Amino acid sequence: MGARGEIVQTLWITDYQPAAAFLLGYVRTDAPGYREFVALGELYVVPPAEYRFDALLTAMNTALAGVGETVTDWAAWGSYADTASASIDSAPDRLAWLIGGGSEAGVVGIISPFYVPPGGIPLIGATWTQVEAEADRRILVDRHRRNQGYVWGGAGLFRCRLTMHRYAFEALQTGWCLRGKVTLGGSAKLDTPWTTSAPDGAITGHVLGVDSVEWMGPAQQHAVVTMTIATS
Repeated sequence: MGARGEIVQTLWITDYQPAAAFLLGYVRTDAPGYREFVALGELYVVPPAEYRFDALLTAMNTALAGVGETVTDWAAWGSYADTASASIDSAPDRLAWLIGGGSEAGVVGIISPFYVPPGGIPLIGATWTQVEAEADRRILVDRHRRNQGYVWGGAGLFRCRLTMHRYAFEALQTGWCLRGKVTLGGSAKLDTPWTTSAPDGAITGHVLGVDSVEWMGPAQQHAVVTMTIATS
């Protein structure tokens, strides 16, 4: 892990398998920070909105359609396959870091995902189960730091168990998908909302915290992360 939480471990695509599920973060582009990139010497700005991570990539590709370029192909690899040409040059802000293309602002070559993107974590597998809780029940979310979350009103609580490659775990540790709004769902069910009659649908809510992290085997190539997500 580098300074300020950037990932320094290179992700080789041949060392990673297509994702069965995703934990996707959200980003707002109506303020500076995660919305600018340069292609063919021209600055592009993602239109102002709140984007789920995969929708952010789509918005970037839409901006580049006129010059026949793409940033990344969401579908080709089941996650973030590099299908772009070298004509996308850099990102003046932190957008490159968010999509996995660089650890610093202005990094050349944001088009290929050198790292698992902090904004969208590919998972080997995932399960989520609704937890019964009273309206004002206090939930202990991190025994190590002794943080506590409070659930009010009609929020739904889900205990989520995420299995991931260690590179994906490194991306998760940077924190983008450990707080704020996220969507958790199977790779083919991200746009199908969870209901009691569709328990394999995706859940969208806010992360309350991480309950535990376990490594599978002494080689520590795969991690199992248990977290709690509250839906409205």
